[in-house]
Amino acid sequence: MFLLLTAALALGLGLSCERGPVRPWFVPNFGVEVGGLSGMSVRTAFMSPVASVHVYARHALTVGLDATWMVPLQFERFDDWMGFRGRAFLDVSLW
Repeated sequence: MFLLLTAALALGLGLSCERGPVRPWFVPNFGVEVGGLSGMSVRTAFMSPVASVHVYARHALTVGLDATWMVPLQFERFDDWMGFRGRAFLDVSLW
């Protein structure tokens, strides 16, 4: 049995076209992430443009969906890592 461990570290910037939206539902966002993947079978840096929607957002809680296109910056095994990624997320702020 193989155990594949891969760690990802990314730094991103997310922006919205709306300034101070009044509604808590379906607030669109866009941004970019830059980071790296490191594991037993891969070591690469990547850049990803991100399109996102906050399905529900309040001061301490955000539920949303992200869609991103991962572009590896180091060209070893380029086609294996380039492509669409999606995620659902829950962000909770404790203060």
